Amino acid sequence: MTYRALRRTFATEFQRHGSPKDAQAQLRHSKLEMTGWYMREIPESVRAAVAEMDAQISQTTESNSDDAHNGRPQ
Repeated sequence: MTYRALRRTFATEFQRHGSPKDAQAQLRHSKLEMTGWYMREIPESVRAAVAEMDAQISQTTESNSDDAHNGRPQ
């Protein structure tokens, strides 16, 4: 993961919670155009796929954790 990738991720996620001007301030850009370059739109189909994968991984992790606490081999 690169520094730029982290900034893009931050800007993309931040747009769901704040305005572009807020993101500009957090990223310390002098021009809003630069902030816009970092922001990427995430299609709803991608968000849904990621949410589904996260739910499956979380369920598997919880199941493995329960097995470990009950003394069952994993």
